[in-house]
Amino acid sequence: AGGEANNIIADKAVLRGTIRTLNPEIRDLMETQVKQMSQSIAAVNQGSVEIRYTRGYPSIMNTPLETKRLTKVMQEKFGEAEVFEVESGMGGEDFAYYLQEKPGTFFYVGAKNAAIGANYPHHHPKFKIDETALLRSGEAFLAIAEDYLLKTAD
Repeated sequence: AGGEANNIIADKAVLRGTIRTLNPEIRDLMETQVKQMSQSIAAVNQGSVEIRYTRGYPSIMNTPLETKRLTKVMQEKFGEAEVFEVESGMGGEDFAYYLQEKPGTFFYVGAKNAAIGANYPHHHPKFKIDETALLRSGEAFLAIAEDYLLKTAD
């Protein structure tokens, strides 16, 4: 805002950002607060503000029953040492929309392998996938399908 020099008073500024929450009520509150604060700051400085607030992906809200079932299936398939709970995170994921409509659980398979340099997360410029993780993913989904097809019929 204002050009290359630090002492130029800008006639306009563009601010962009991302707001993510783990709670839908806090998400609503943040949108309201950003709009109110922006309008107040502009007004006190005899300015104006145009707000384009676009909501991104909602938080992933796994269904506890499905998560418990998935954990059991994965532990049976891969062993307890290979299955662990991941803390809530702020990543955006379109699967969250499915979970708003149907029970389910989002899970990671894991593709880290330092031996081949695959030790950076997704969206990192040095990201590299360990392709054996694709096989593990297939095994995981087959185990889930088998559990639902065989145990649900009981």
